[in-house]
Amino acid sequence: MTIDETEDKLGQDFSLKDPKPRQRKPFQVVLVDIKKASYGEIHCVKKTLEDDDLKFVALSYRWGELLETQIDTGVGYTATITSFHLIDFYQLCGKMTIESDTKHINYVWVDAICVDQSPEKRKATIHQMSNIYDRATYILAVPDLHLAYLQDLSFKNDDIIEGSDKYAIYLYHLLHGHASQLDALDEAFLDKANVPKDPPALRQLLLKNTNHFAYGLLNDIEYGKLYCPVQASITSAKPPPIKSVVNIGKLG
Repeated sequence: MTIDETEDKLGQDFSLKDPKPRQRKPFQVVLVDIKKASYGEIHCVKKTLEDDDLKFVALSYRWGELLETQIDTGVGYTATITSFHLIDFYQLCGKMTIESDTKHINYVWVDAICVDQSPEKRKATIHQMSNIYDRATYILAVPDLHLAYLQDLSFKNDDIIEGSDKYAIYLYHLLHGHASQLDALDEAFLDKANVPKDPPALRQLLLKNTNHFAYGLLNDIEYGKLYCPVQASITSAKPPPIKSVVNIGKLG
């Protein structure tokens, strides 16, 4: 073997071979168990985002600014939550377990809990944000998840929120136009207020001839200042238009 042949042989032995392309490591998304959260327990799991069988709800909401709450996710990091109150999150999960669109889904993704804030992990999750929402089975927009923050801003906010919560069931059925459920709630309210059932016309006077109950609210009935429900029930006439009532009042 000549010197040149030896050099060629050595060159072949030590030449750099084309490295095999690196396989991309599947992204592991952190999810919260909805059913356990509905009972006040944060239980997190890691799932492969590309898994075809993966189903989860992704939350979209406005952040608040509350005192921080720390929870152990059980998947290698502690989450610090300031965006919402955990009680409100638990209640939301409870509602998801009964809503027809979400009750078949076991997990929810919410950034305040599901993003590991260590620099490397946080960066990796941010790069996957679009994919997370694209892969979500259902995206749920929650405009009032930061309700506790709004409630702390002022006494007025607190009064409004407490009042809304008091009549939450009624407002729910009103927004959905559930007339029969509203009628039942109206009757229960009159029972609690000890309004007599005899004569029957007395309750009908309140229910059908004022705008304080379901009939008036659902039919968008508006009465003028001089409107008298008793007179309306006697004459069985429709209430006069507001404009006419106002004019009569001015003439008086």
